[in-house]
Amino acid sequence: MIKRLFFILCLVGSTSIPAVASFANSATNLYYTAKIWGYLKYFHPTVNGCTKNIDSILIALIPEIERDSTDIEFNASIMKLFAFAGPMPTATTPPPSLTPDQTINLNLDWQHDSLLSAEVQASLDSIRLNFRPVQTCYYASNPNYFPPYLITEKDYPDSLAITEPYSLLMLFRIWNIYNYFYPYKTLLDSSWDSTLTRMIPTIRTARTTLALQLAMMELQAKLQDAHAVTSSDTLMYHFGYHYLPMLFSYIDSQTVITKVFQGTTQVKPGDVVLEIDGTSSQTIRDTLRKYMPGGNPAIINQNISVQLLRGTKSVSTLVVNDGSGPRTVSINRSAFGSEVYDSIDYWQGDGSHWKILPGDIGYVNMGIVDSFDIKNMFPVLKNAPAIIFDMRNYPQNFLFDQWCDSLLHISVPFAKWFFPDPTYPGTGQITITNCGPLATNPNYYKGEILMLVNEVTLSRAEYFAMAFSKAPKAVIVGSQTAGADGNTDYASYPTEISAYYTSWGISYSDGRQTQRIGIVPDIVVRPTIADVRAGIDPVLDTAIVLAGGKLALTQKNVAPFILHIFPNPSYGTFRIILPPADAIRVTILNCLGEIVWSRIVEPSDLNGTALTVDPSPPLRPGIYFIRAWSNDSPLPESSIICN
Repeated sequence: MIKRLFFILCLVGSTSIPAVASFANSATNLYYTAKIWGYLKYFHPTVNGCTKNIDSILIALIPEIERDSTDIEFNASIMKLFAFAGPMPTATTPPPSLTPDQTINLNLDWQHDSLLSAEVQASLDSIRLNFRPVQTCYYASNPNYFPPYLITEKDYPDSLAITEPYSLLMLFRIWNIYNYFYPYKTLLDSSWDSTLTRMIPTIRTARTTLALQLAMMELQAKLQDAHAVTSSDTLMYHFGYHYLPMLFSYIDSQTVITKVFQGTTQVKPGDVVLEIDGTSSQTIRDTLRKYMPGGNPAIINQNISVQLLRGTKSVSTLVVNDGSGPRTVSINRSAFGSEVYDSIDYWQGDGSHWKILPGDIGYVNMGIVDSFDIKNMFPVLKNAPAIIFDMRNYPQNFLFDQWCDSLLHISVPFAKWFFPDPTYPGTGQITITNCGPLATNPNYYKGEILMLVNEVTLSRAEYFAMAFSKAPKAVIVGSQTAGADGNTDYASYPTEISAYYTSWGISYSDGRQTQRIGIVPDIVVRPTIADVRAGIDPVLDTAIVLAGGKLALTQKNVAPFILHIFPNPSYGTFRIILPPADAIRVTILNCLGEIVWSRIVEPSDLNGTALTVDPSPPLRPGIYFIRAWSNDSPLPESSIICN
């Protein structure tokens, strides 16, 4: 239940208590107004059919509601919304039967909060009890596109949009869309209701187009969704459309240059960026953070790194450090960001769509590989010990069936989809997607599949990683991915702003979450600043070693072999990645130092470089230590948690 005291505590500042209380009462009134207006919009037949324009009554009522100083006055104003919509027709059919996982966004407990009068509660009850699913005018259908998509609602000129009734209308619109149709609302750190209470004062004080759009960016960021991008010409000019000719990454808590475009010689990969145009890069990062979309620190920092490249000046001054001390350089910016985004989406390398590495290991750049490549590569790579799929990019071609039919011998479930249902806001339909051929394919690829991922691995790339993981010998190498899985939708709002979000939810077929968490690597590898300066790609190098290949590096650049164990924690069977050797002794000890499992492992016991461990009897829940010896030399010890 929302208490007025909560708003007072949220909004209290240096003003006197009576003024704060008045403002807090107004904010409380607006909070309930947003929820009731949104409920009428999507659940009352005269409104969701657009017979009546509910925007008009809201715009007329907001000044009155803001003036209401008592609960009696507020409830009387709210009843004007119900009077505008008219009586709710009595239902003649039973309501649909839905499971709890279909109604994740249908929390209507607020309708009986004590602030609302008995008359208001009865009006809400009438709508709830008599509503039946119906096509709404706020979504459109297209036979070539599923599910239905948002339509653009009535626009208003900027001169009106930045005035309070209209700016609050924009907030109420977008908040209610996400309240009923955002599939990941229950995964947010803060409740969506609390976001509404916090954004109302911000929107009310936004008196320019830029201030309003920055407030909308802040609202979008609270979705904690890397798809929740906000765009407009105003924002483009504010942040700048001139780009530095390079890429940044956030490594070891520092902004690091990871790639320099052709023609730029003043800096090099591995330089740490200390300042940009007189402001420390960390200060700029801290300023941008509240506007950046993303569900985990990895993707938020990646998005900030891209934003740092933008500026309003055609020439910028950087202070960088290559390890020998700070130096100041002047860099010409480009008026276009295409080279920046192409480098991120398509990934670097030598431009090969696919190739063969030493040791007959296949390598595929998922950012640029196409259907023709898939058709031609598998006859060549069918006997390769491993194929490395570089997913540190955005696949440009959705060649899902081709990949699945080539990598799996039979169709298997891997993803669960949640499609919000516009005919019944707050609910959705669930379906399972499979990967693999419908009929058994004896010619599927039987070697190891090694996927490379990092914070750039987003959306479609994460979806492919989920599917490829169903292959018998799949291993994921790298670091946390973006955690933004699913298709996107967007709506346009007054002041010519477009707001995107994830409209279809995805999890693993067994219900495990991917949103915000991302695709969890089996083997975690992160580049260091030293790696970037040395031109080393430790993620790729690790995959090559796992595939039994040789590195084209001096031995001093190769990290000591570590026993990688996955899944960890384990619920029974797990795998250990071992180095190439004639024989390796592997021992598992419990917390008391007692040997509970031991084996001499021959190359014939391995699937590629992985040893499958399935102890009998099963290991009891607890922490275990794994030790291994190769040629009588001990390898670094690892541990595993068994549940």
